[in-house]
Amino acid sequence: MKNTLIKNASLLAGLLVVASCGNDDSLSVDQIPSEIASDFDSRHANVSGITWEKEGDFYEAEWTENGIEKEIVYDLDGNWVQSECEISLDQVPQAAVDYIESNYPGAVLEEAETVTRAEADFVEVEIQDGSKERELLFTDSGEFVEEIIEADDDNDDDDNG
Repeated sequence: MKNTLIKNASLLAGLLVVASCGNDDSLSVDQIPSEIASDFDSRHANVSGITWEKEGDFYEAEWTENGIEKEIVYDLDGNWVQSECEISLDQVPQAAVDYIESNYPGAVLEEAETVTRAEADFVEVEIQDGSKERELLFTDSGEFVEEIIEADDDNDDDDNG
């Protein structure tokens, strides 16, 4: 079960990274499929200042609520994929911080967010590792899942994990 969750998380993270590398198409709310708009409204009825984009095979809405950045992602069929919510760095699980300190010595934690998916909750941490920015995915208890590789990153060989 645990391996299945990790494999599913890795697959989805990879798909989202690949999708985010395509051309960004900002959309008005009337360009969003009605089932997505309806689901979004049921989850976030009183939200304003929403920016909609179509990135690859996903629709994404981004907004700020009470000073906290949030995002929700849907697939092209209108299915909810995941929700993201910015968190402070002191909310990152200690096990994740320990992993980063051990495997990326000297790296600086830049930002973090919770990632909620149907199968599990995760914490995504963005770090600055020398001149390279990295995104690391952890379970909500801080167990390392994977490094999310952006398609425009150099394919350099490293042994950090």
